[in-house]
Amino acid sequence: MSSISPQVDAHETERGYQIEAALPGMKRDDIKVDSHQGRLTISGERQFQNEQNDRRYHLAESLYGSFQRSFQLPDTVDPGQIEASFEDNVLHVMVPKDTQKTMRH
Repeated sequence: MSSISPQVDAHETERGYQIEAALPGMKRDDIKVDSHQGRLTISGERQFQNEQNDRRYHLAESLYGSFQRSFQLPDTVDPGQIEASFEDNVLHVMVPKDTQKTMRH
């Protein structure tokens, strides 16, 4: 199984950090979002689906395989409130800032 590397955009807002990962052809059940020890990890796998056994591919340019992307989270976020949604082949992850921690910095 090969490894794929999805395109990711990350930016800061007043409320927190927004991460968007382009995951074409994937299903929500194939994607995992986890936060552990100050790191956010997005992982998943897109498996090749040969639904018709009589199909012989001459060209297959779609990407298949597993991926994992990790991001160090700032100390000013609330990892217990991370929200994720998957729409139009894009994973949206919102990592909110912890207002108590941001007031101290």
